[in-house]
Amino acid sequence: MRGSRPESGRTLARLTRQSLRAGMNTDQAVVLGAGMAGLLAAREEIMPPPAAHAVTPATPASANVRPHLLTCLIWLAAVSACTVIGLAERWPAQFGGVGDPSKIATQWMTRGTAMSPPLFLLAAMAAAVVVMLAGSQARARALGACLAIVVGVAAVVGSLGEMLAPATPAVPRVVQYGAVLGVPGSLAVVVTGAVYLRALAARTARR
Repeated sequence: MRGSRPESGRTLARLTRQSLRAGMNTDQAVVLGAGMAGLLAAREEIMPPPAAHAVTPATPASANVRPHLLTCLIWLAAVSACTVIGLAERWPAQFGGVGDPSKIATQWMTRGTAMSPPLFLLAAMAAAVVVMLAGSQARARALGACLAIVVGVAAVVGSLGEMLAPATPAVPRVVQYGAVLGVPGSLAVVVTGAVYLRALAARTARR
């Protein structure tokens, strides 16, 4: 309001001069000019001029951990099922040395079965999922994602090693070849984890 008073004064003077030129006397011109200036001021008060359009930068997409988390959960479920089958059929791991079917109950904890990785990798993946679920900060979720990626890489190596291991009477050859079916799932863990970490790093750099 204070800033508009000089503008209103200039408007009043201009309208008064125009009224005088139109043949009105001084009093009439001042009254008419004051009335018109008041109307213009009221219009500007009610309908202010539009402000310059501010261009708002596009908000970057937030890093979403859900695809990676879902992939890890699916991996855990599938590997757990394969572990149960491998233990029930007594198919010990052949990668890194010939396994003993009679000791598979203890060997699978450190070596896994012919169909699944060892217990410590399952535990590491479960820990990664818990950290990503419970982590309230991006740093904690990133730590869980890094752990899951390490597990995924180790699982890929184990699956390929099991497929290429020498055949033994303890495990059907088709089971060893079937270990390669675990590679896509483990690679999915690695890829979705890398995508999440990249998005998280990009969002952090923009802050």
